[in-house]
Amino acid sequence: MNGWDRSKIIPMNHSFQKPLPKNEQRQLLRGWLYLALASLIIPGITAILLVLLRTISVDAAVGWGDLFRSALVIHVDLSVFIWFLSIGGLLWTLSDGHSRLPQKRAAFWVVVAGSSLLSISPLFGANNPILNNYIPVLNQPLFFIGLILVWIGLLFTALLHLFSARQLNWGADAAAIATLLAIATLVTSWIALAETPLGLHYFERLFWGAGHILQFTYTLLLLTGWKILSDRLHLLPWLSSRAMKGLVLIGALPLLSVPWLYLNYPPLAPEITVGFAQLMRYGNGVAPGIMGLLLLIGSIQHFNNHRGDPTAPPIQASLYASLLLFAAGGILALFISGINTIIPAHYHGSIVGITLAFMGLIYRLLPHLGFSSPQGRLATLQPYIYALGQLMHIAGLALTGSEGAQRKTAGVSSEAMNSLVEQVGLFLTRSGGLIAVTGGVLFLLVCWRSIRTPPEKLL
Repeated sequence: MNGWDRSKIIPMNHSFQKPLPKNEQRQLLRGWLYLALASLIIPGITAILLVLLRTISVDAAVGWGDLFRSALVIHVDLSVFIWFLSIGGLLWTLSDGHSRLPQKRAAFWVVVAGSSLLSISPLFGANNPILNNYIPVLNQPLFFIGLILVWIGLLFTALLHLFSARQLNWGADAAAIATLLAIATLVTSWIALAETPLGLHYFERLFWGAGHILQFTYTLLLLTGWKILSDRLHLLPWLSSRAMKGLVLIGALPLLSVPWLYLNYPPLAPEITVGFAQLMRYGNGVAPGIMGLLLLIGSIQHFNNHRGDPTAPPIQASLYASLLLFAAGGILALFISGINTIIPAHYHGSIVGITLAFMGLIYRLLPHLGFSSPQGRLATLQPYIYALGQLMHIAGLALTGSEGAQRKTAGVSSEAMNSLVEQVGLFLTRSGGLIAVTGGVLFLLVCWRSIRTPPEKLL
């Protein structure tokens, strides 16, 4: 197909009622798309290793500890930090039009360079992986150079978005502001830690505040993604721009407590640590919970609205699976007690819920970027396969955690291996993890087929 047939475009929502992107903007959008997809490849490989090392006996795991921890560092940093913020870059660029494109392109390539260095850093020595929360690190120069470049690129990407001439998109704007607040918090902690030796305590405190704030960035992007998917499926026709603004404000207003914390306590005070934990516990699930409930009601009301539309089922499947996993993660949070694998069961549910929404978002945006629309049985089954595997995986983690299995460690004790609950948990963890990896591979395959296939029509 030569050129763009704009008559075939159905607007995604009030913030996306615009012509197809011009060539220069489209190339940058595709760049963020490719970075997002690439950020899932290495984590998919490390996920297999993590599942196997987490479910063997402690005796068998001896000698594999550093490999497990190094794989966990790369898995978390790429599959959460880079993947989620690549989706942020995609949404920010999409809502900006073609304003300030040369500067945005430069910021994008800084993020790409940093992400590439993070990915290859284990090949240059990773004898001391540090498993601090949110952004674990490999204690070696190449990793740190890559991480600094990613933060710098994200700083300018978020700033350029906010200073671009464009139509307002409340969710994307709030996510950009949250990202800038996370960077400011990171710099504040870095200055306060100047005399602290590098180690677990240093990096735990360095990323504690910024990591908590980034969770708000992710959920604000989730609200934006859910809105785009629901508009495509016509699930919430009555959810006006003003109502969406209200949901975004509910999601973002708790962040006003961050400046208050730093105005009242020193950056390394215990009150700061507790304050951020309470901020995320009580402030970060309200808006997604409300919108998730609205989407559930809308899905029941409009379940059969899309018969005869072959491009709707993959998007529909991604949205339903996203709601299910996000809810499962929230429910598991109620059972957290101690430092065990119920904690990763909780955040895997929540994170995978966001990931599934972003998978559906990519399915939605592929035709907008000049590729074919994902459709067919494989594209529709992919979100369900991924969700099934992750549900089994987090159920297994929760069961093994209830028997005392510790998080961030390879292997389980021989005593626990004799427990029926533990054995069932290990089976679910291992088999669910491998099914989830299969679902992730299928997602990449569906996207690759859509990118390689000339578009027959545009949504």
